[in-house]
Amino acid sequence: MEFIEEAAEDPWCLHLSYIKPHCPYIAPSPYRSMYGHNDIKPVNHHPKERENPHHLMKLYMEREDSRTFSRQEARQMLSLLIWGS
Repeated sequence: MEFIEEAAEDPWCLHLSYIKPHCPYIAPSPYRSMYGHNDIKPVNHHPKERENPHHLMKLYMEREDSRTFSRQEARQMLSLLIWGS
């Protein structure tokens, strides 16, 4: 909050990624077993999210890794590792 207040007049950007932090996707013991699949809530997407995307978003959505990470099974498995980190 201090940063936001201090940088209020200066341009800045925040990128928050829930499903794609940097590698390695490794959670050490005991953290990797702290959460289970029932702890991960499915993502609630609206079909309109993908209608008329910005050209950069369209390119991103067409990438193979983006298609992989958008699958619920991949997101769920990766979320368990991230939460354990």
